[in-house]
Amino acid sequence: MGKAAKFLYLLAGRLKVLGLLDEYSGAAAAYSLRSLSTSTTNVVKVRRSGDDAELDFTASEVSDGTLAAWVVAGGGTEDGFVTTWYDQSGNANNATQATAANQPKIVSSGTLVEENSKAAIDFDGTDDLLTITAGSSILPSTGDLSSFSVFSGDTAGVGYIYSNSTSSDDRHGIGLQFFSGALRITGAIRIGGTWSIYEEQLISADQQYLLSAFKSGVDFYVDGIKSTGGTNGLFAAANITFNIGANTNNSATLNGKLQEIIFFDSDESANRTGIESNINAHYNIYP
Repeated sequence: MGKAAKFLYLLAGRLKVLGLLDEYSGAAAAYSLRSLSTSTTNVVKVRRSGDDAELDFTASEVSDGTLAAWVVAGGGTEDGFVTTWYDQSGNANNATQATAANQPKIVSSGTLVEENSKAAIDFDGTDDLLTITAGSSILPSTGDLSSFSVFSGDTAGVGYIYSNSTSSDDRHGIGLQFFSGALRITGAIRIGGTWSIYEEQLISADQQYLLSAFKSGVDFYVDGIKSTGGTNGLFAAANITFNIGANTNNSATLNGKLQEIIFFDSDESANRTGIESNINAHYNIYP
């Protein structure tokens, strides 16, 4: 190998592929089963059902079979449950669940849970949820708000993708509702006691979607297309907390899968297409 070729080889070995948060910085909190930044280490902590041991995993260990193999090695029913979904923003706003019965599943009977061939976290629609302890200070209700979520809904019901409340008059949430024979994405923001309702979007069960939502204009974009539906709002309850997979009263839990959810305490509508392109390039959600 010549000197020039050897230099390029060594250089390539040191380079890291830039993640979404390297290109679009400033996230308030960011959760995924892929690496969103070159500084990302572990993405999730998992408890295995066989012996209740817990262990941290990187994105590559989730996808390359290491996680599932570790769960199987514990014996028992060979299920793995998420105890911590690590915040990759650098703000340490980890989403956690200490109660075993309320932990969403990531390995089922020895097999990694997936949606569209990518790792996913499965919320059972009964009592699964993850709580962001510092939630009341992550997304001030009076400031800007942008969120990007990759999810699927399983069956009929009502469940939150997330909900956050800083006071009875300041709260917001996005979720899935089933009514009039259809599954719909819907949500609302309450600021100073006044509701602003997102336009709802009809969707199909058991199908992966990318949702972009912005407080500015109270806009939804589903798979890159602006929603133009009705305005039936899903209202976040008033308890002072921040949950993923449930409302702030720890009920109305999601029956579906989550793969990624990113929050900004800023208006990222100008960066929407770039962020969506990065997400879609990984998940292959839409053409």
